[in-house]
Amino acid sequence: MKTFLISLLILISIVVGVGWFVNTNINTEFVENAIDHVIEPKADSWQFAVIGDVEGMRDVSRAMIEDMKTRDIEFLINVGDVGSKPDAAEMQGVVDAFATLPFETYYVPGNNDLIYNETLEIKTDELYREIVSETTYQSFDFKDAHLILLDNSYRRYGFTDEELTWLESDFAKNTQKHTFLFFHRPLNVPGEQLFGDDETTFSREQNDTFKILISQYTIDRIFNGHLHTNLSYRLDATPVTITGGGGALPQEMLGGADAAFFHYVIVTVYEDETPPVLDIVEFNDEQPTL
Repeated sequence: MKTFLISLLILISIVVGVGWFVNTNINTEFVENAIDHVIEPKADSWQFAVIGDVEGMRDVSRAMIEDMKTRDIEFLINVGDVGSKPDAAEMQGVVDAFATLPFETYYVPGNNDLIYNETLEIKTDELYREIVSETTYQSFDFKDAHLILLDNSYRRYGFTDEELTWLESDFAKNTQKHTFLFFHRPLNVPGEQLFGDDETTFSREQNDTFKILISQYTIDRIFNGHLHTNLSYRLDATPVTITGGGGALPQEMLGGADAAFFHYVIVTVYEDETPPVLDIVEFNDEQPTL
């Protein structure tokens, strides 16, 4: 019993310490701006939306889709984990549901979207490519913005050499005023010094190469999923927003209860020099809260 109590106290201390560390290392400027800003179409601006970790269709995800239909959104980017597991029917159901939106939905793969290939003895994106998207990384321009969708879904590899070579070339050709990056697994999350990261030795090396590469450019924001929370911080000089509230059960370990809620994000991009602004559309009991 004594050993159990000591172990329990240690566990509680770790959880409390992680919560304190995360809450004191989040860049609250971005969180507060996102929550306080009123969601309205802006003159001389345009909007896109970001959602993550839907993990199969639930009523709350359907409510988000219906809410998006009422807004002035140009396109949606899903930052991964279409399914809760690599199940063809579940993933197809999500893709079909989002296809009812009056605008395009773009996807990046999440770790849950990978399927284990017994012959190769690794996880592969074959099911994702079959059902969701033929490409796992790509970029496109919209008005004055360049949007880069990347794949770091498999923790064994993270960003592959081929992908990083492509990214370097893509950055070199980019002349747009705004640049946004999207991929599933966030990097250098506040608190990972205490609870560890979701990486391997090789993927950490790839992440270092990635961070050196992006440090040469101005990026408005990186969007990730993977963690079922809403969290904003900085990856060196680049602001990051984790938006994993698309339908999977919210997680309180990072950011606490205040960050664990169903939501998606709307990004307003201005035609003048005003920085892009984030709005969080929060769903409480499956109803949107502005």
